[in-house]
Amino acid sequence: MGPVQAITVGPLQTITPTHEEIERFVVRALCCHRALEGFRTETLAQYKEPTLISAGQFAPGEGAVVIVREGHGAVGMKDAHTRAELAEGAIPFRLGVF
Repeated sequence: MGPVQAITVGPLQTITPTHEEIERFVVRALCCHRALEGFRTETLAQYKEPTLISAGQFAPGEGAVVIVREGHGAVGMKDAHTRAELAEGAIPFRLGVF
């Protein structure tokens, strides 16, 4: 492994981290990523059947249906509009990994 390069952290300040400091930073970042990935996977797996939820900031004041794939949990969401609402001009949406 080659020498560590100096890193500029401010207008007049540079630092030269050691290999151990770089490794510690990378391992901490990896641990945070793995924790978030596990949390996301477990949360999505809790959905066993389609569920009506708030569409939140994506579609304020509207509902959405969680799309569930057997063995995977939640994989997306779609609008919860009725046929009458769609006929009146409601805009349908569908997001997810299909």
